[in-house]
Amino acid sequence: MSTQQGIPLTNGEVPKLTFDDYSAYEAEREIATPHGQGSLHRSSDARRRTTATPAVRSSAQRLNKKSIDCSVRDPADQLVRKIVSTSQRLENHVKEDDKDEEEQEEQEEGLGHMLRTSGHRHADTRVKHFWTDDILARTMTKPCIVGELQSYQRENPALFATKSIDTVAEDILKYRRKIFAVLALIDKGACIEEVIAEGLVDKDLPLHTDESSSLCPLFRYGANSTARKVNCFSRIGWKTLHRETFLTSQYAMSPQFLGFDPDGCTPKHEEFSAREILPIIEEQERQQGGYGVIQKIKLARASHGFHNRLRLIKTDDEFALKRLLKNDAVEFRREAKAGGRFNGFVCDHLVTLLMTWTLNGQYYLLFPLARYDLEEYWSHYRSPQVSPGMARWMLKQIVGITAAVEYIHDPSGSQPADILGVPDGREYGRHGDIKPDNLLWCDSPTDRRGIVVVADLGLATLNSVVSRTQSNTKARCAPRYKAPEFNIKGFKIRRSCDVWALGCVLIEWVCWALEGNDARLQFLNDLFQTFPSGSQTDLYFEMERKQNKLVHVTVNQAVAKVRRPQRLLLVPALTRSQKAARLHRSKHCTQLFHDLLWLIQEKMIVVRAENRISAHELHVELKKMTEKGERDSRYFDAPCESLREVTLPLPLQAEFYIQEPKREAISQFQLGVPH
Repeated sequence: MSTQQGIPLTNGEVPKLTFDDYSAYEAEREIATPHGQGSLHRSSDARRRTTATPAVRSSAQRLNKKSIDCSVRDPADQLVRKIVSTSQRLENHVKEDDKDEEEQEEQEEGLGHMLRTSGHRHADTRVKHFWTDDILARTMTKPCIVGELQSYQRENPALFATKSIDTVAEDILKYRRKIFAVLALIDKGACIEEVIAEGLVDKDLPLHTDESSSLCPLFRYGANSTARKVNCFSRIGWKTLHRETFLTSQYAMSPQFLGFDPDGCTPKHEEFSAREILPIIEEQERQQGGYGVIQKIKLARASHGFHNRLRLIKTDDEFALKRLLKNDAVEFRREAKAGGRFNGFVCDHLVTLLMTWTLNGQYYLLFPLARYDLEEYWSHYRSPQVSPGMARWMLKQIVGITAAVEYIHDPSGSQPADILGVPDGREYGRHGDIKPDNLLWCDSPTDRRGIVVVADLGLATLNSVVSRTQSNTKARCAPRYKAPEFNIKGFKIRRSCDVWALGCVLIEWVCWALEGNDARLQFLNDLFQTFPSGSQTDLYFEMERKQNKLVHVTVNQAVAKVRRPQRLLLVPALTRSQKAARLHRSKHCTQLFHDLLWLIQEKMIVVRAENRISAHELHVELKKMTEKGERDSRYFDAPCESLREVTLPLPLQAEFYIQEPKREAISQFQLGVPH
């Protein structure tokens, strides 16, 4: 026997084992024990790097051809056996890897992969994706479906023996596109023949289950509302998990379509179940107010019918969604009723309620998206440029807002005298909370400067002709902008309280236009005063208790200078900024702004409610101002001095008796301490 260095064999030959032979052995050890495990789990790239060496393959072939009779007791013999075994296993492993990668690539190019990459990503990560009809139509074409069916047939040649693949594809396109999409997503697409045989179609969706059963059986409802079990989803190969997944995934193929009632303008109401999917693809910026949480959302374009529905308000894919804080059905119906009656279809400058729904016991209202409220608009554009274009736009918005208030006050379009009379069936409204926060700036398709609309109509109340001026102890209003009558117990709350509030907003708007937002904020600071209760308030009026249960009310000294007429018990001295007078003297004040200030001082911010101008009369006055500007452009662009003194209605102060016989009744809660 040869003693040549090497591995001794029975025939005396010693095989020449190269470095690659040992590399193959080491590679096997590395593959067999990844991360301390005994399974063959490595990336395809790592396997290829290890096994692609030609020397390894040739060594395996060379060793396999040898007639080796090794002694089990010889360590060298054991090494040779391991090398041969390793080479064979590596060859098989390479073939299996190539086959797995081909199958993975084929699967990634299949219908399930295409659906996952084409669907809308839902704002709620628990939902993940949903598919609108237009996406299904683009993705699930006939060639795509035919290719998917052919892949099933390659795996199981017995499929589609009675019907051609082309026929099955046509059937899917016509009747079962959504069902087949769900099946493809859960890797059950090969069951489509059984679905066709059972007669299950997309119109049967959504399928339902027996919640009391742990096996999740699926049922469909026929025309007579009788439940029929879907047997094809209970056969061999279908597990409870598959049925549960189908039950959930089917809703992703039919997201809810949001839109108006069939008349195209009435807000529709829906009650959605927890499983149904709303087509929301983005959620942002939650803001909480006194009555609800408002959130900016974006809807999938093909899933709503609000495109260009309003003439002056841009309705694209972004909306404002309001969720009521209290799950109060009465409050919800009241706000929905107001939104349905007062909207942009009857008046361009009213916010439009688009739709309402309930979900998980909570109430939702959908509106067009407003970029700012008026307070935010003033803060964003802190130093406006007083140009003729801006002045025209501002007057146009004020006219529109007044028209909206006029419509709320009298939806019938008539303006009877403000006295009690015989009921005639007409209803009269009152907004009750006019303030900058409830005047919203929206994008407009017709005006690059946008449009301002009246919002938060949930506070709007409707009264008959008899009750519209009766006492309302539940009347609500933002403290700063509420009229004096809100603070007198038993005083009749009239529609004119909206005119007072609008006058307060307008003087702030003029201040912003002529002096900028910083000056407006300083003016609001100047409004602060001591109320009869001892608290500090920023109301537009002042109240002082006198003897004999009298309450003397005057316009806040910060607003206007008051001449001292005779026969008045109390007239405030001029001690603060007297904003109206300063605005008249502004170097930017054109005749438009003079007229606005006169109108505000003389007819809107008037203490006695019965002496205020009505919304209808105010609308007429503002339209006259528009006509002036159309006749003479200098009305908007030529600064000038005030041509006359302000004529204030007498008395500026009002005297109200507290309607309570007991002396102790004159207290801070009767005077309506601001809250």
